[in-house]
Amino acid sequence: MSSQKLEILSHLRQFGSIDFFTSLRKFHCARLAARILDLRQSGHRIETVMEKNTEGKRFARYIYRGETLQGGKS
Repeated sequence: MSSQKLEILSHLRQFGSIDFFTSLRKFHCARLAARILDLRQSGHRIETVMEKNTEGKRFARYIYRGETLQGGKS
């Protein structure tokens, strides 16, 4: 697993969620959705929730729900 995916997974496990702005600031990851897809394909259950910021602009927050029993696609 790449170091960026490991960092994002560690953050998800510790804090429960992540958004694009956090991933960019903390991990210099501009492709969070792609890393989330990679983690999902590795067997991690991650929910996408759309939120609005104070200016009314929508963004995705990814919430960690654990791992599947089998790993891989669920």
